[in-house]
Amino acid sequence: MNKTNQSRWNSIKSRIQRVKPIHVLPHKKTALVLAGGGARSLCQIGVLKVLEKEKIPIDMIVGCSMGAIVGALFSTGVSVEKIEHIILDFCQFKQIKEIEKTFTSEAESINKIGEFMRDLGFYLVNLFKEAMWNEQTMIEGLSKLISPELTFSQANIPFSCVATDIKKGKRVIINKGELLRAVVASVSIPGVFTPIKQDGKLLVDGGVLSRMPVIAAEKMGADFVIAISSGDLNDKEPVKALDVMIRTNEIKEVEFARIESLLADFLFSPHTGEWDWFSFSKAEEIIKQGEKEAMSEIAAFKKALANPRTEKKKFRRLVLPLFY
Repeated sequence: MNKTNQSRWNSIKSRIQRVKPIHVLPHKKTALVLAGGGARSLCQIGVLKVLEKEKIPIDMIVGCSMGAIVGALFSTGVSVEKIEHIILDFCQFKQIKEIEKTFTSEAESINKIGEFMRDLGFYLVNLFKEAMWNEQTMIEGLSKLISPELTFSQANIPFSCVATDIKKGKRVIINKGELLRAVVASVSIPGVFTPIKQDGKLLVDGGVLSRMPVIAAEKMGADFVIAISSGDLNDKEPVKALDVMIRTNEIKEVEFARIESLLADFLFSPHTGEWDWFSFSKAEEIIKQGEKEAMSEIAAFKKALANPRTEKKKFRRLVLPLFY
């Protein structure tokens, strides 16, 4: 190499050494967490309409109970518009109408004696049998929404759902195997549906311990958690024994959900207090309420997404061992 070329090479080397290395930041994984809450969870479809319209990227989904049904559909590539149509049709199923009829006091309020006999009969019949509906009935019903052939590995977006193991009293995250059976476990309301036996566990509704599975999303590797709740308790005064028992259990679930909600990076919480968990006949109104409130929050959400804070992530990591 002659002196001229050597001089040029030395100049190039000097410039290269002065260039600062480019550090490629790892992709931040955004999780969508869909809470349980029966019919009130359908407000999530309205929120998803807004997120889809705004092209918000989602890297993983975690769902509980009704949120698991919505999440399973969304994760397998079903558009939000189609999900809405599927769910509205689902709410017309005979089994769903039976649930609403069973738990709607007004539908059975013929007279005081009739109310008493209804509650007593409900209590006695269900005290001595496994549940009102068995596993096969649930699988047949939900197979109209989710194909029995689908597995978690076929999801377009990584999906997990949560259930509760009543043998050990533990939260369970399911993200392997048959998608339909996992969702059935996540929605199996104790006493209404029979528990699902799987891998030595006896699984019921994930909402028993984790209606809002934010910490499950942390365990799955989320960096930014978007949570969609099913709203607050309604302010109706429970009168009959059955209503009091349901209300008492719901208070516990809602309180657990409130604690996990505080750890989400952003929370959409549509007001659904005027409806009950079994108000499936009001599905269209509930969905519209979710969309309306998501539109009012979208600017604040975008700001939070563009400027994520690390405090929530650190706290989720800290409490993770207490949950899973």
